Amino acid sequence: MQQKSFIKLAVLVASLLVFFVASAGAAMKYTERAQFCTSCHVMAPMFNSWGHSAHRQVSCNDCHAPAGKAEKLFFKATSGLGHVYANTLGEVPDNIRLKEKSARIIQSNCLRCHGELLKDTKIGGGKYCFDCHRDTPHRQ
Repeated sequence: MQQKSFIKLAVLVASLLVFFVASAGAAMKYTERAQFCTSCHVMAPMFNSWGHSAHRQVSCNDCHAPAGKAEKLFFKATSGLGHVYANTLGEVPDNIRLKEKSARIIQSNCLRCHGELLKDTKIGGGKYCFDCHRDTPHRQ
């Protein structure tokens, strides 16, 4: 009798695990869309300028989230909770500013895509690519 209970429990746990993995995958795919990023906060001007830029084929997450799957999942979960809080209970400032962690992620992604173009360029002194390319891909 104990073996049947164990098998039932194992099937239940396996089913929940499959459901969780499938749900997480679907959520990741859904939240990759630029329309998701503009659905609940004041990103309409950024979305509109991005839509007319050379980067319009690149998702918001390609620039604004870490490249690794585990890192991206953790980043999206934690920053997403912060965005939900700010948009439902807090105040969203008119002028959204990058946090240092986000600035480093964006810089890393600039270099991931454009690193070959920049191999002979010296970026130093704590400068980021977007210090000079402020309007890429978002005009302000």
